Amino acid sequence: MNRLCPLVLEHQIPAFLRYCISACIMVVCAVLEMALQMPTGSSGYFVLLPGVFLSGLIFDRGSGIFAAAIAVGVAAYISYAGASGLDYLAPNVLFAITAAGTATVAEFQIDPTPRSRGAEMDGKLTEAAQ
Repeated sequence: MNRLCPLVLEHQIPAFLRYCISACIMVVCAVLEMALQMPTGSSGYFVLLPGVFLSGLIFDRGSGIFAAAIAVGVAAYISYAGASGLDYLAPNVLFAITAAGTATVAEFQIDPTPRSRGAEMDGKLTEAAQ
């Protein structure tokens, strides 16, 4: 996983922009999910989870949790077809737990320590050069 660290976007991107990009990723996943649901009629949420994982992996610092909240909202909207009680609540609660777990795993995948060490070493080198 540490080999993927250089591919992760640096956190010089403002928080608002990170959340907007995460929302755009989730909108694409939600549209794909709705397009898959139309012909089949069944609501499977498997297309939403890669968006949650991708948002958490690329942007960490809460973007994965934000994407999970969007995914849970989309799943609740998609699955509501007049169902009530346990028929509506059980799948949505299970998906919320799965999305939160996926976001948490994605948020903690990249270890920030190598970046800190690199920045620390750069600072020591510039101090030594002066």
